[in-house]
Amino acid sequence: MRWIAAVVKFVFGREGTTRLSLIGPYRGIRFDLTGPMRTRREVFFRAYEPAVTCWLKAAVEPGMTAYVVGAHVGIHALMLGKRLRGRGRVFAFEGWPENYRSLAANIACNPALTRVLIPVHLAVGRSSGMTQMTSGSSDGRHHLAMEGDGVSDRVDVPSTTLDDFWAATGGCVDVVLIDIEGFELEALEGARRLLAACRPLLVVEHHRKIEVLCRWLLHHGYEVQTVDRRHIFAV
Repeated sequence: MRWIAAVVKFVFGREGTTRLSLIGPYRGIRFDLTGPMRTRREVFFRAYEPAVTCWLKAAVEPGMTAYVVGAHVGIHALMLGKRLRGRGRVFAFEGWPENYRSLAANIACNPALTRVLIPVHLAVGRSSGMTQMTSGSSDGRHHLAMEGDGVSDRVDVPSTTLDDFWAATGGCVDVVLIDIEGFELEALEGARRLLAACRPLLVVEHHRKIEVLCRWLLHHGYEVQTVDRRHIFAV
């Protein structure tokens, strides 16, 4: 696998360019190789988070509405947008400014997807308004700030609850993916009305908080379909 990665880096690696994925689950999707996207070049030859990719391919159909919470550079969101075939909507939430710029750039270089794929520069949590995020150990690990985090690496960002966003945009939601570096429960607690009304399918990265998340989901009427090393799939 290392030699494949080396070839991909050589062929597709020059920053400041866009490249079209020619094989695999993202075939036909173009990626902008700037900023955080440079850490995700494996999309040109394999699936990012294969279990999630496989589950989404089986679950998502044209006409659905999906929320991707913690969209990072938009890999899952772009794949979902392609699967909708022009019918439906994907709202991709990303609070960290640099990641959001990369997300928006990836969407912009896929004009056929822009009518269904909407980047949303908002963090998601228990409450709406302004909040703070802090940098993690890599571009995929930035997260909501908490007590004990350093002050110098914090940024102010606008935030929303999924309930408030859903109330403002209307329509039901069919699928929700949440990966916000250990703050998934906060996002779920801010989505109680949405979950009760729409009963969307859920993919939740658990960050070693499997028990508390599964207990919350079961209490709110969800069936935990399966759990893997990183994710909970609930229906």
